[in-house]
Amino acid sequence: MKLYYVAHSTFAINDNNYTILIDPFFSGNPLAKKLDLNVNLILVTHGHFDHIADVVELSKKYNAQVFTNFELANYLASKGANANGAYMGGKIKFNWGYIKFVPAFHGSSTPEGGYAGVATGIVINFNGFTFYHAGDTCLTVEMQLLKNYNIDIAMLPIGGYFTMDIEEAVLATKMIEPKFVIPMHYNTFDLIKVNVNEFKELIEKQTNSKPLIMDFNSSIDLKEILVSK
Repeated sequence: MKLYYVAHSTFAINDNNYTILIDPFFSGNPLAKKLDLNVNLILVTHGHFDHIADVVELSKKYNAQVFTNFELANYLASKGANANGAYMGGKIKFNWGYIKFVPAFHGSSTPEGGYAGVATGIVINFNGFTFYHAGDTCLTVEMQLLKNYNIDIAMLPIGGYFTMDIEEAVLATKMIEPKFVIPMHYNTFDLIKVNVNEFKELIEKQTNSKPLIMDFNSSIDLKEILVSK
């Protein structure tokens, strides 16, 4: 099983030739390189351009299902994506596990400025491992509930301005208690440039989680690091 970090908030999880892609932002992203993976499922946290830029194109190319909030799903379907609408609440089950939409505090609008539902985070249980992708959000008290899911890897924004900054992401890590935490949504644009080493140092000093700083356009073997934890 591999985890790919493209850049910004774009990740892919691949195992046994099945790929989950999260918040695809390749077009217009100065840091992103294309992924050479067949995409089966696309998960979208909200409607802002830096999270949906390539959803429709990739859904059409791979006939990939898209799951996101109901209103955004309707918008993406109108553009030709194979989109399914859901919301925060129960688990959506697959033969490999489940996904679950959870609260995020952020806006959500289409590139044209239309209403695109409510922003969410996503818990993903995939072939025995559990991930939390926070999407775009500030620190919220609801995050303390996520420790009940025994998160293996949390992906948290640290760039500030539009989302949590480093200090809030460290507090979120304390609440969630993941085994590993990966910073995201930083250094793509000038407004969200930060020193990622500061995040790493604070996580090591103040939490029981391990920081996992992934280079842009890189991948890691998940079973290797998670089984050894």
